[in-house]
Amino acid sequence: MRIGVFAVAALAAVNLSCGGQTASDPAGIPLPLDPAERLEAILATPITFEQDSLYTDFVAEHERAIERLLPALALDRTAPALARANAVLRMGQRLMLAFDVYGRTIEDPDPRVRGATLGVVGPLATRTPPQALPIIARGLVDPEIGIQAKALQELRDRDLDLLRFYLSTDPPPELRVIALQTLRSSLAWGAPLAPEADGTLRRVSPAEVELVLRPDTVWPEWDAVMGTLTASAPGEAPRVIADSVEAVATIIPAVVDPAGRYVAVETARRIEVHDLQTGETRLVDAGIAPRPMPFTPDFLFFRELARRPLVEGTMIRYEILRAPFAGEAPVVFDTVSVNARPDLRGYLSPLRWVRIHDRGTRFVLHTDGLSNHALPTPGDAMMLAPDESH
Repeated sequence: MRIGVFAVAALAAVNLSCGGQTASDPAGIPLPLDPAERLEAILATPITFEQDSLYTDFVAEHERAIERLLPALALDRTAPALARANAVLRMGQRLMLAFDVYGRTIEDPDPRVRGATLGVVGPLATRTPPQALPIIARGLVDPEIGIQAKALQELRDRDLDLLRFYLSTDPPPELRVIALQTLRSSLAWGAPLAPEADGTLRRVSPAEVELVLRPDTVWPEWDAVMGTLTASAPGEAPRVIADSVEAVATIIPAVVDPAGRYVAVETARRIEVHDLQTGETRLVDAGIAPRPMPFTPDFLFFRELARRPLVEGTMIRYEILRAPFAGEAPVVFDTVSVNARPDLRGYLSPLRWVRIHDRGTRFVLHTDGLSNHALPTPGDAMMLAPDESH
């Protein structure tokens, strides 16, 4: 983790008077000889090159004690708030899974310490969500709007029920917009829906186009349904997009462009794009599982390349293609392989329920047998040239 990340907690300098025996750092600043007091003196200043140099030297001298001294300082309410916040951030730098400490520092009276706690716990949530998410949840109900915003930033798409809870608390309008868009984007990226009592699947896109799939055929043993998909822009009547649309694991295989004009849908193992303004339909290619290409005007889908039988199941290799909603040819930018197994929804391809996750610095694909497969960054995706062969 880059040291620049930790500078967010260094919002103000704290003057520290030190008694007792002292030594001087290379810049001539007096520092206590006692290790705990010296660490406090170092971390009670904004993070700069000088502080980083002093801290690095301190760790080299007290390597065995540092993972005891940092939590003790973080929890010491008599220490300057900036020292407590920087202690938390340095714990995060060391990837310390000290959730018992973070569970207390999130309750610190100073918002800098609470913000630092969220900045540390957020990246750990991917590895240890049961311990991290309750701390992020505490940040969502913090009285400071800035801390709520930081909690939202760290939560991202990790727990949609927690996002729904936050929306139910009547959050500040500017944060409500962010939380609602995060929820809608997560569902478009492949998060499962909660079916209505009659099995209907309903989803609103970030562009506020509502997609509704009403099943007329159900395969409970495969967690799959098939039915008619409709789409409706705000204030408009629903329009039939396609019949015989199969949804697996309660995921509607359709995505809406950011402007709310086009719908890309999988039907009969083909990808089609429907223009909600003109009513025209365009065949894109053979493929399955359309998903938005995050923060671009395009979408991605998967086209089968080959199959290979295994002892248990079938290995299926796919190309991943990026396609504009508006009409250019799709572009192949990657390949993946997944294993369709009889015990996993009856040999259905796991890409039928693939989900995009926001990992902070990148977006990844995740499904059974495929974990954290990185997608191009939005900038890289925009630079992909059209493939003239399609």
